[in-house]
Amino acid sequence: MNISLKLNGIINFFASEISTRKKEEAVPGMLLQASIFPRNTPVSKMVEFFAFSEKSPISIEFKKAIGEIEKGASTREALENLKKRNNGRFFSEAIEMLLVAEETGMEMNSVFREKAEEIIEIQSILKERSSMLLIQKATLLLGGGIIVPIILGLVSGMALSFNSLGFLELMEKNAFEKTELLNAMVLANQFFIAEFAFISSLFLSFIEGRPRKAILYSVLLVPLGLACFFIALNAPII
Repeated sequence: MNISLKLNGIINFFASEISTRKKEEAVPGMLLQASIFPRNTPVSKMVEFFAFSEKSPISIEFKKAIGEIEKGASTREALENLKKRNNGRFFSEAIEMLLVAEETGMEMNSVFREKAEEIIEIQSILKERSSMLLIQKATLLLGGGIIVPIILGLVSGMALSFNSLGFLELMEKNAFEKTELLNAMVLANQFFIAEFAFISSLFLSFIEGRPRKAILYSVLLVPLGLACFFIALNAPII
């Protein structure tokens, strides 16, 4: 039951991250659209347009705002609630600009356009940075979860095979000591894999700037690394 709840929590977390990212990507288009509305267009009309113009994560949020307005909330209250429900940087800034337009009645067309252009530029820079970090993340994921565990598993499996074939008879130890030594080696490798996977998870979370995700990466990498280790350990090599 606890495992099921944890898995659901992880799935919901990543689903929320994906939804937030999609909303952030759609913000420039939303602001550019807002910049071409006729002057003195009520913000309530903009909200209605964003809600029903096309199906997207943003339109879903604006539909919720429309539902609140229909139940008696003011446009300002609906937008404030919308902002509270979303923690995306660009989306929150866009909603704040709509709130300013609603409260002051200022002509915001040029402001909407300039903000859209600024966000497009920032997102372009972030994408370039992400592509560079992707290689680092892939290296840590593959190394911590697959490559290093497989190498250690193959080496440990070869050592166990040598023992079973009598190659370790040259060691000045009795059979019990050799068995204990090999078992200790296998156990030490398991601890090393778990530690290496956790350290890789820390680096991955620091690369993304979200230290809390270290736990999520650990939940993925530690079992994956141990599974790859045991598969390689039991693979027929000799």
